[in-house]
Amino acid sequence: MKPIFIYIFFLISTGIFAQAKVDVTVEKKIPLKANTFIGIDKYNALYYLKNKTLFKQTLTESFQFNDFQLGNIGSVDILNPLAITIFYPNYNIAVVLDNNLNEIKRISFAMEPPFLNIVSA
Repeated sequence: MKPIFIYIFFLISTGIFAQAKVDVTVEKKIPLKANTFIGIDKYNALYYLKNKTLFKQTLTESFQFNDFQLGNIGSVDILNPLAITIFYPNYNIAVVLDNNLNEIKRISFAMEPPFLNIVSA
């Protein structure tokens, strides 16, 4: 009987002390003609995809990057705005870009690692 009472008390108390209602207001609206919205980084730059092209829109400048040979963009990582990573799943390649969307390097996950010949340990 006692475990049932504790269980019922727990169910009732969780409903009473649930989170309060949060009011949300719109800060500002930005018109955007894009296929996919990626996000806004910590420097308030806007990233979006349009026709297989990644766009970066700041208050003063606009940058774009595309590589039609690799196909559709699978995902874009903008956590580090100084080294943006784009993943192309069709070719299993990640492209690292700088803050002006210039290519720094390509990482192919399809290649096998180089053979290491260990002579002694």
